[in-house]
Amino acid sequence: MSVLASAEPKLASGGSASAIPTGKSDSHYKKVYSRSTLRTAWRAVYSSGISSEKEETNRQVAEFSRDIENHLERIYRHLLKGKFKFLPALGVLIPRKGKKPRPIVKSPIPDRIVQRAVLEVLQSNPAIEPYYRNPASFGGIKGKGLGVPGAIRAVYKAIQSDRVEFYIKSDIDSFFRNIPRSVVLAKISSVIPDSKFQCLLEKATHVELDNLASIGAAAKLFPSYEIGVAQGCCLSPLLGNILLDGFDRELNGRGITCIRYIDDFIILGSASSKVEAAFRSALRLLAEHGLTAYDPKLVSDKASMGEIRHGFEFLGCNIRPGMISPGSRPRQRIIDAVKSALDKSQRLMDDPQELMQADLGAVATLEDVNNILLGWGNQYAFCNDREVLKMLDLKVNGLIENYWKAITGRYARFAAEKNLESSRRLLGVHLLKDSKFEPIVDPLAD
Repeated sequence: MSVLASAEPKLASGGSASAIPTGKSDSHYKKVYSRSTLRTAWRAVYSSGISSEKEETNRQVAEFSRDIENHLERIYRHLLKGKFKFLPALGVLIPRKGKKPRPIVKSPIPDRIVQRAVLEVLQSNPAIEPYYRNPASFGGIKGKGLGVPGAIRAVYKAIQSDRVEFYIKSDIDSFFRNIPRSVVLAKISSVIPDSKFQCLLEKATHVELDNLASIGAAAKLFPSYEIGVAQGCCLSPLLGNILLDGFDRELNGRGITCIRYIDDFIILGSASSKVEAAFRSALRLLAEHGLTAYDPKLVSDKASMGEIRHGFEFLGCNIRPGMISPGSRPRQRIIDAVKSALDKSQRLMDDPQELMQADLGAVATLEDVNNILLGWGNQYAFCNDREVLKMLDLKVNGLIENYWKAITGRYARFAAEKNLESSRRLLGVHLLKDSKFEPIVDPLAD
């Protein structure tokens, strides 16, 4: 049974997805710069930035928040007068072991707020929703039952209910960089007849890099002209989903289930021949948009195929009949993250004052490790393989034990030297003498 009940998207009014809604011609543009939309957008930008692993991003967002009322008012007035300008962004290359670097586009915070406001307006529009929301697509869409847990649940449900025995999973090659942006914008324009909004959306999704010259040959990894959208822009997943609406609908049915999470997809079926035929159809549909996917017969690290009973990995999860567990890479990442947090503290243990200034004392470090473990555990709460968690806990226990031995060894040394201040700093416990000193009366004055 397919995950899609119908191949034709319907609007709330019962018309086709290409129908043009009535209303004021600039109503969508006005919604973007409404103060409530801008505040909602800012909360999303702040939440994402403050939880980033990059300290520079944390700092920038925290600093911007100190004068947020004036910032939002300035954005509001510029949009109101039609004078808001998107500034050139920063192209950042994120290294990946054994792979090409990931090209991330980092826009200025005001630009991110407006992009997010545009996204809020798009996602609240019932006329455009049928283009991107369907039971086969789970990434980049807000709503209950979506995201990675929703996609994994759909895959597992298909395996159980449809008695599928074979799969092919693949990844669309350089998806964001190759999205035909003009095609997607034309689809959106067909249901949102607001020229001001269309112009703002075009500018919000255009990529101009401030550091293009310094990137060198890697510049080809970033979008250019009318082809491609930015990784790092909140609008990009939505544009990708709108583009692949037909892909999702055509690949589901006739004994085949296809589940997609942005650029990752898996095809499930009862026979190997059917699954391979569906994959050929997928390649044909992608080619219509200038896209392609990795062939599991040629590229093993990007795609795979086989029998369900042997298990497979999809979206960072290992799926076997009756069992879902975090995949090998996420398992290694959590161990590496804990080790990195402990190592940063341990490297400064011989200089407790610098350790304290860097906020890497034992108390802060163990709290950091605790938050890392909590976040990872919550991310994979939908998995049911408890044995994997026990195994990971044993590895974490070993890392913490070694760290604690290093802490207690140095603490004992400082205590033997009667250097109790260093002992406190080693633990990360504040010394009152290190507090701010801003007396209203000079203690040396007569």
